[in-house]
Amino acid sequence: MLGNLEFRNPRGLSKCWGSSRPPELEVVFAHLKARGFLGPLSWTNPLNFSFDRAIDSDLFVRAVVNRVGEHPARVFNFDTTILVCSKSIAEIECKLDLWERRDVSVDYEGNSRYSALLSVTLSHLKWNAVQGANPKWSVMASQSDAPAELTKWEADWDAYGQPFLDQFADAESIANFLFHLDRWRRSPWVKSDGPLSAARYEFAAILLYRIGMSKDAEYILTNVLSQITTAMQRVTSTDATRFLERRLNKILDWGRSISVQ
Repeated sequence: MLGNLEFRNPRGLSKCWGSSRPPELEVVFAHLKARGFLGPLSWTNPLNFSFDRAIDSDLFVRAVVNRVGEHPARVFNFDTTILVCSKSIAEIECKLDLWERRDVSVDYEGNSRYSALLSVTLSHLKWNAVQGANPKWSVMASQSDAPAELTKWEADWDAYGQPFLDQFADAESIANFLFHLDRWRRSPWVKSDGPLSAARYEFAAILLYRIGMSKDAEYILTNVLSQITTAMQRVTSTDATRFLERRLNKILDWGRSISVQ
């Protein structure tokens, strides 16, 4: 498969990676394609390359190969950000004005609007399992040093990245992970963030409403709202808690409206 990939934007690649066709990136791209990913989606920004794999017609996972630093000896370090995304949730967020124009939660790739429900880096997944320094992968400006790097990322992706993604088979499995996100345990030596979500309860509830599990969705929302009410009784409510309360109630009202249709 190597040598068959079309590399575009040679000037940008040379500037950002030291070569118009880095063999390390060629291996990474071919490895992702062999595992069902489509991409790169764009060559415009040579610092980041996105690859998508569909879960269903709405949900998809995204792997973003992104450069994270440059060593003085022109060793270009990179990581891989893993995202779980939904196109329909982006539409719902906009329709309900969940963020009240305070934040940019909805993202764009070309003309496609989507919402990132969950994100984590490959470096965190490996570091959480293997004690030592923060993992890194590199593109070597000196190609005599490159062979040692060619299989390193492949092995780490198959050991840590792919198993993480494979647990997300459908909307219910994603919602379950989001709801129990606080169970994620970061190893004591790890200083990077674990899986993150901008609004895990809200996203979980919307996913469950969409697949007809309205009772489970309502349980999540009413439980969180109860916690907020209790907290607001103990301390003076803040603008942030009132904003969260409004957002949860918007989803609750929307979910009840579609449940009776």
